[in-house]
Amino acid sequence: MLLACLLPSRPDDSLALIGRAIAAAPERPDLVWLQAQVCQEVTRCDPEPIERHLRELDPSNGAGWMGALARANSSRNDEAMDAALAAIGHSDRVDIYLDNAHRAT
Repeated sequence: MLLACLLPSRPDDSLALIGRAIAAAPERPDLVWLQAQVCQEVTRCDPEPIERHLRELDPSNGAGWMGALARANSSRNDEAMDAALAAIGHSDRVDIYLDNAHRAT
């Protein structure tokens, strides 16, 4: 199921599949990170609540601020970019959970 979420050709379907995976394992921040990544590819999906949830699940990880940084950079919002960089800088680590991608849900 997790591999299907990574298929770039059908992000809408991928969102549904990753939602099912999260429902089965809601405490896994790696799945929430993946959901945020897929959400960024779907026009009707707002990644900010997902990223907030990731920061709640794993508050010491700066990866939950990467989407905010990318959006701030794209919109050339220096204040938002500084805030995201500060949050990342104050985190204990930045982990995009690649070591967990092989785990079955």
